[in-house]
Formats: sequence, structure tokens, C-alpha cells
Amino acid sequence: MDSDQRDLGDAVNAYQQGQGFVGIEKLPSEIEQLRGASYVRHGQEIRIALKRKDHGAILSELILVLERLERERG
Repeated sequence: MDSDQRDLGDAVNAYQQGQGFVGIEKLPSEIEQLRGASYVRHGQEIRIALKRKDHGAILSELILVLERLERERG
């Protein structure tokens, strides 16, 4: 597992343990730096969800990014 997956996995685990999404404000920018237009879209969607405090949307986008990274990096 590389650092991108670890950071995303840590964010999902923290949320599942009741710690919320504290400290993930930088994740959308990090996701957008990954190659591919879909990563930019996921980063933008996370940023929007953070503003709305929509934890379900944040979690969903993080999981989608993790799944994609796993598929790409096998």
C-alpha cells in the first residue's frame, strides 16, 4: 500500500471509529494531484461535501478513490 492509499484508508478508518473527518482538508488537493480526470472530479466532490458537512458523500468519494487506486496498482 502506498502513501496515497494509506492516507485515504486512515481517513476512512478514523471516520468509522467515530473520529469524524477532522484534519482531511488537504486530502482533496492530494487526490487531485493523482493522474486522471476522475481523480480531479473526486477531489472536487470531496471539497464540496466538506463544505456541506455531508459525511456520507465524503465517505463515498474516499471509498471510490481507494477502490480505483487498488484496481490501478493491483
